[in-house]
Amino acid sequence: MYVNDTIAAIATGNENCAISIIRISGDRAIQIIEPLVRKKLKKYQVNYCVLKHGGRKLDEAIVLYMPAPNSYSGEDVVEIHCHGGRENTRDILEKIVNQGARLAKKGEFTRRAYLNNKITLNKAELINKLIHVQGTLQLEGIRKSLDQGLNKLFDQEEEELEKLIVEAEYQIEFSEDDENTINTNKIESLFKKTKEVLVNNENEQYSIKRIVIIGEPNVGKSTIFNGLLGFERSIVDLEPGTTRDIVSEKISKNTLIVDTAGIRETSNRVEKKGIEKVKELLDQGDLIIWVFEKGNSQNLDQLKKIKQSLKNKKTIAVINKNDLKKNSCLELEDLFTKKIFMSALSEKDLQKLKQRILFEIQKQTNYFAISSYQKIIIIDLIKKIEQFKKSFDQDIPIVYLVEELKEIKNQLRQLTGKEELSSKYMSENRIGKLFDSYCVGK
Repeated sequence: MYVNDTIAAIATGNENCAISIIRISGDRAIQIIEPLVRKKLKKYQVNYCVLKHGGRKLDEAIVLYMPAPNSYSGEDVVEIHCHGGRENTRDILEKIVNQGARLAKKGEFTRRAYLNNKITLNKAELINKLIHVQGTLQLEGIRKSLDQGLNKLFDQEEEELEKLIVEAEYQIEFSEDDENTINTNKIESLFKKTKEVLVNNENEQYSIKRIVIIGEPNVGKSTIFNGLLGFERSIVDLEPGTTRDIVSEKISKNTLIVDTAGIRETSNRVEKKGIEKVKELLDQGDLIIWVFEKGNSQNLDQLKKIKQSLKNKKTIAVINKNDLKKNSCLELEDLFTKKIFMSALSEKDLQKLKQRILFEIQKQTNYFAISSYQKIIIIDLIKKIEQFKKSFDQDIPIVYLVEELKEIKNQLRQLTGKEELSSKYMSENRIGKLFDSYCVGK
């Protein structure tokens, strides 16, 4: 149930940090904040304010005013960007509550955005996934879904479905021939794509993808490994053979990246064991990142043998230390069709590599992150398509098949957000659980 009062909460969490944000939303947002700022706030502009209460200075802050309906929640929203620290932030929030605001519940700002038609339930759930994302690859999948949704993915199928319905209705109205002329190939295409989206999301949930970094010693494997993670996990040193064992870390909930010992001929017993483990890992890797130093071709024959053993593996050759003025080893570089020239010390180059990894992992699956609502709708859509195929095989009259096609179209439009969700997907309990999973202040 929607209570039309004014709510407030700390949006940056209960942490000691440099800056805290306190969010206020509701009809009385301006009335509540004005006694503290003692000035008229300009819309959609940065307002520098000295916060005071009872003649006493509380803090200096930046205050933003976003009037309804052009705000996150669709209501009048005020955000106070004050100095961080639990005590300072809580004290300012307390003064706001004393002025008449109510402490917001979990996810209440986003719930109001949904109730005010600012976002759909699917988008609300994807926003929550964005907040709790674990790693860069999963992050990109969610961003892709938030940016494009499933609209573009199913645009062609919806258009073909509409044509099928029009052609079938024309046949019913004007044709004297009772023969069914519906082209089921187009329905089969929709069936395969919906199954693919569902399977890919289940794979994202349950299967672990392994990205294995290999290469000779001292070519920059560990520097690249640490750069992709965003923190130092492997030891980096000028001495070759620093990494002698397998070092692994998740870069998303379901993607493991592995740093390995440098491949070379060695008499060191520990290093030899590490190299043996590398060769075992190559069979388990979903994507191989093979790192070379530009111009270095010391073990070219050995590298060719390893390359031959990886012929069925997705492999990206990374020619590292590209910032150094060295001549290229064309014989080595020509071994690979997919290669990236980079410096592991360049943030821009690391981002380029991240994007390439994401592309290679996801290109064969066409992965879109979906919400729990969309998952249920997809399952129902698949059932409706299966029922249509069964009806078609049983030579059910075309007039009934058209009705089934219309049901499929309606289900597809609910999936892509072009049609309102039916009541079966909209129980208050389900909606409540979604917003309760948010943090306070969002």
